[in-house]
Amino acid sequence: MSECIALGSFLDNPKSISNGLLLYYFQDVLLDTPFGLDPNNEEHVYDMRRFMQMHQIKNSKSFRVFLHNLKKGEYFHANVKDIIEEIYHFDEVAFEKHLEQLEGAYLKNRYRLLYPQRYAIVGYGILGFNYALYSLVCRIGGVVGYITEKEVYTRHCELSEFISRVFVNGRELQENIMLGIQFYEASLQANPTSFSRKGNYWNIVRELQNDQLNSNPS
Repeated sequence: MSECIALGSFLDNPKSISNGLLLYYFQDVLLDTPFGLDPNNEEHVYDMRRFMQMHQIKNSKSFRVFLHNLKKGEYFHANVKDIIEEIYHFDEVAFEKHLEQLEGAYLKNRYRLLYPQRYAIVGYGILGFNYALYSLVCRIGGVVGYITEKEVYTRHCELSEFISRVFVNGRELQENIMLGIQFYEASLQANPTSFSRKGNYWNIVRELQNDQLNSNPS
């Protein structure tokens, strides 16, 4: 993909960082609304609760703990940092020997996914994915009253500052989000580099970009 949504677009409208994930995980989303889903739509509420359960979010307290830890760089980003430190200096032979010592295809797939990316992401891991997931969980939490529209807005204003400190352009941010998706779902295929949903996510990003270009003609 030669172009991508400009970083400035995310900074001007921080909640849009999770639009791709909204379209990736949910149907009939409401991108321009604070929550992204309709609290009066039973299917939206059901899907949202399943998504929250996947992340062990059971109530308002665990919802806020999850957001707090995501913003700090815990969970997926922290796991990536640990793996990168572990494999950073391995040549291919040493890496393959290291893989043999690991148990479980799920874990090995994560290592295989990160090894060729280790130099590029050593500085910021998958913070882009952490921030996008933070935005997504923050927004859809409003569907069941875990958060108000005002707080969604306030949290995203703060999030834009975090994004601007780490990423220099929109493509870098979106690639980092994609890597995070692959890392999170690496157990679904033996070869995560051909992870079937990757094309879907990039198609979503392209559609969002085209929509943006069409709404802002030069």
